[in-house]
Amino acid sequence: MWALGKTIDCPEVPRVYVGSFWDQPYKNDVNRIMFNEEENDLFQDMKSLPHNSLISKLNHIGKRANTAIVHAYIMSELKSRVPLLSRIINKSHCQNELINNLENVFAEIQEKYKNLSVGDFPDVENMKVILKGKDFSSFNNLDEKLINRATNLLDGFNMEMTMNEVQVQSNVIPCKNDVSTPFNGKTEGIDEGKFDQRWIVEYYREPFDNIFNNLAKNDGKVIRTAAKEEFLKSKLPNSVLSKIWKLADQDEDGLLDSDEFALAMYLIKIKLEGSELPDSLPKHLLPPSKK
Repeated sequence: MWALGKTIDCPEVPRVYVGSFWDQPYKNDVNRIMFNEEENDLFQDMKSLPHNSLISKLNHIGKRANTAIVHAYIMSELKSRVPLLSRIINKSHCQNELINNLENVFAEIQEKYKNLSVGDFPDVENMKVILKGKDFSSFNNLDEKLINRATNLLDGFNMEMTMNEVQVQSNVIPCKNDVSTPFNGKTEGIDEGKFDQRWIVEYYREPFDNIFNNLAKNDGKVIRTAAKEEFLKSKLPNSVLSKIWKLADQDEDGLLDSDEFALAMYLIKIKLEGSELPDSLPKHLLPPSKK
């Protein structure tokens, strides 16, 4: 698998990602760190695809413009080297001499016009084949206005793209808000207690409080390392546990009080039961102390 990149014929260096889309508890979490790092790299690269694709297209446009400019200088130079009389008498011989000496013609153009990149010049042997049978006198003279327009093709172009605004739509994977089928609706877990007067977490918090009371604390709040160690026992991926932490840490102080810890444990519970986590905490799950 690690040599897969050698079998793919493309100019870019292929990247092989290791892991899976499994979001349930790991049966073997030996490779947890590697899986999570690979997952983060994959999604970051996916988010940057539209941005990088646009950059690639702009670079290709610039490359084509530079190639056209170089060809314009070559055509103009070849035409200027055919004497007026030779365009009528012995034209073929004069043109063949220029073709056979094309390497020197390229070198002299590069020396004369320092702004031209050597990499934009065409392959000499291929160019010789193309030029055979062509009438150099029919080539256009150098048009400085067109050269300037091509040189400044991308001037003033302003590209603004926020990768976080990129959305991927699929006709196979339904939108998370699509309830037209019974296969994409929210499970009861996240909606449980939506219409109750009492905070739903209260019904489950006794064992959560027992765990909380036995963990190391700072000013009445469980410290990060202790909470992390407890959460990892669920064997959920780090990306899922990170989302749970952000949902539970309502005051965003990096620590969890008893209500926030109970909320986090409740979210772990419903995730283990198969429910999807919300992007933002629903109002009915907000701890009363945080309202």
